[in-house]
Amino acid sequence: FSKGWAPHLKRLPTKIVVDLQERAMQIVLHKVLDELAVMKRQNDINAFWVESSTLIALLRYGRLIGSFRDGNLDCVDDDLDFVVGLSNDTENASEALRMWGPWVHFTRSMSAALAGHNASCYLAGNMKTSVKTSTLDEHSFFSFLLCIFEFYDFTVPVSFRFNYNNSQPLGRCSGYGREVPCPSDLNRQFGKYKGCTAIPNLEFAALTAGNQCVEWMEGGFKGIHVAELRAVAENLDMEGFLSMGPLWSSDECSGFA
Repeated sequence: FSKGWAPHLKRLPTKIVVDLQERAMQIVLHKVLDELAVMKRQNDINAFWVESSTLIALLRYGRLIGSFRDGNLDCVDDDLDFVVGLSNDTENASEALRMWGPWVHFTRSMSAALAGHNASCYLAGNMKTSVKTSTLDEHSFFSFLLCIFEFYDFTVPVSFRFNYNNSQPLGRCSGYGREVPCPSDLNRQFGKYKGCTAIPNLEFAALTAGNQCVEWMEGGFKGIHVAELRAVAENLDMEGFLSMGPLWSSDECSGFA
């Protein structure tokens, strides 16, 4: 989303606005990947990967916003979602990690690192969890780190959550040609979504540039759109990246020619 849709953005064609926003999101994606890679090399985290709408976009397009040849856009979402794999085994950890614990150490380190890129970070909580457990410790309540970037008059939110189960099988997604760790078990990841995740879904698409990013979907998809999506999946496969390819043979997607 933009900062109240600056007047000069309102005068621009939707395609140009979306291109600007996607460029802002791409810059943020790569900055965050850089910082996560540093923390992994320092053994501050065991692993990291994308999830939710960010995972869907990279698997579907190898980028964050899809663009079809007829000019239609798939604004999958306007934020970035990451998971960091942590461990309670601090035997070989740094003094700071042992002192603060894995999650608090991560939030402090990542907040400081992203502040160098002019981002502001905040801890966020899950009220449902805190009510169930009747506790407000950092693991049960402050379970998210939300960092806000400002680029090209756009706000780009980035969320991080922790995971102590490091058995997640990972593969490689493409983020504009750059390797991005992502879960390889697509059935497990997308079981919560209805319908065929390989194609844009009107219910989940973001109103990134107003209704124009979603209203074209109301009439359904043409064969040319499905063909383009399949072609993107094939190209990603050929380049050694994960894609939506395996989902095209699923029951949910079998009805699309």
